[in-house]
Amino acid sequence: MKSYITWEQAVTRFPKLVRMMQWTAIIAQGEAGCALRDYINARNGLIPTELMFSGGGEAVVHYGGPRKVIENSIYWRKARKPLGLGG
Repeated sequence: MKSYITWEQAVTRFPKLVRMMQWTAIIAQGEAGCALRDYINARNGLIPTELMFSGGGEAVVHYGGPRKVIENSIYWRKARKPLGLGG
């Protein structure tokens, strides 16, 4: 059984992704955590699926939604590694 995840749990469980989301979308840790929370809970069917695309905070919505922030964060994390810029 899948259970609801809070934004604090999302930040604790995925710290590197949250930091990369902050860097990618220029958002605060709480906004990144809320976006990740909405994405995970929508993917698990615990909240409406629309929140996967329009949840999070105002800055996340202006960026394109939680899914877009997560996708771009994963892309930039992979793109940074060969350049020797950390990760």
